This record gives sequence, C-alpha cells and structure tokens, in this order.
Amino acid sequence: MPAIDVNPSRAYRRSELVVVLGAVTAFAPVSIDMYLPALPVLGAEFGASPGHVQLSVASFFLGLAVGQGFYGPLADRFGRTRPLFGGLLLFVLRRSVARLRLQWIS
Repeated sequence: MPAIDVNPSRAYRRSELVVVLGAVTAFAPVSIDMYLPALPVLGAEFGASPGHVQLSVASFFLGLAVGQGFYGPLADRFGRTRPLFGGLLLFVLRRSVARLRLQWIS
C-alpha cells in the first residue's frame, strides 16, 4: 500500500496549481465571450463591414493556434512553469500598454 502524503504544503501547492491552470484555461473563452458582443460596435466605430469585423475573430483563433505551436516546444525545453508564467507576464504587460494607450488617445 502506498504511503499517504500528509504534508500540508504539498496539498496547498497542488490546489494552487489547479487554480492557476483553471484561470489560464479560462482566458481564451472569457476573452472571446467579452469580444463577440462588441462586434457591431466595432464595425460602427471603425466603419468596417460585418465581414471585415468577423475576420478579427478569425485572427484571434489563428493567434491562439500559433501560440500553442510555440508553447509546446518551449514547454518541452524549459518545463511548463516558465513558459506559462512568461506568457502570463506578456499578456498582462500588453494589456496594460493597450489600456494606457487607450487613455492617452482619448
């Protein structure tokens, strides 16, 4: 019979990992769910046809697919943690720059 690990720090780290992986997994669905209702407003704001606005959704999924193509080999080389946190850092930095730029323009 295998020994039961009763170390509380391991249990904490495991639950922490589950929360982080759940949040990372939710990024794409939450992003697209926030983006889709704004498509008519984007078309009106930029004077774009509905077809051109829908191309932005296709580019979102293309970027998601290409990103996974880069992440796989990086995860094989460096492990899962470093590329995951590097990607999260890149996401937060780009979102911050976009937000600051939006405030600067308006």
